[in-house]
Amino acid sequence: MKYTVMAIALTLAIAGCASQATLDALQVQDPTALENGPGASQSAQAGAVTETWVVAYPGSVSGARLDNAQRRLQALGAQQHGYFGAKAQCWLYAAREEQAQYNQWGFVDEATQQAEQLIGALEGQRQPGADNPKLRTVSTVRPDLWRKLLAAKASAGFAACPQAHALVACSEVALMHAGHEAWTRLFDASALRAAEVEQQMAALPAMLNACQPPKAVPYVPPKITLPTDMLFQFDRGDLAGMLAQGRESLATLAREIVAVGDVAAIRVEG
Repeated sequence: MKYTVMAIALTLAIAGCASQATLDALQVQDPTALENGPGASQSAQAGAVTETWVVAYPGSVSGARLDNAQRRLQALGAQQHGYFGAKAQCWLYAAREEQAQYNQWGFVDEATQQAEQLIGALEGQRQPGADNPKLRTVSTVRPDLWRKLLAAKASAGFAACPQAHALVACSEVALMHAGHEAWTRLFDASALRAAEVEQQMAALPAMLNACQPPKAVPYVPPKITLPTDMLFQFDRGDLAGMLAQGRESLATLAREIVAVGDVAAIRVEG
């Protein structure tokens, strides 16, 4: 066990090479993730390896377990294409990607658990939580992109915009994945993944805008009659003799004509 702990610790010590420009672009929120070498923090949150951690995350997620989760997700039918279903799918993709790279940090376990929790909630007809949990093996990167994703989820049209659900859900998972790479000091890989997320998110504003319901256009009938006694004081017909309600009636009519937008001509008789 000690040899395993020492090997992982050595990996952390030598993996922290990245340009300052890369680190600035990532905007890593946890300063301990930027530390490496003998002077690095030795807390568990900073990534210090402990025997308890190695026992808890043995890197033993099997392909059969991932296959089973995939089958459960596909059995959900249309639900697999919504926000939560897409998020579960992208967690499974992330788990498989890191499993193929023999990642033994515990991220494969955490990603698989996230997918299984979402799938279980959907199977039980429960509403999963939309918040992104704080994972043991993930540091927060690119807070600017996180703010844009949160704003998109909070927008009025998001719930009725299925085409945006998968984009937002998978962008969140990809940013978490990039955060794991930063946590393991693979800053260049993290920056590349985050840049790909940013590029994909460029389509999000137009996507949400297309989901906005069309603005209601007021109906203006071809002929409108405004009674004289509603417009003017008794025995008056000049501008100074207009009633307040008359001014408001004409202002409302003017606004409606402008809103219609395709009025070709107006004829006034009186």
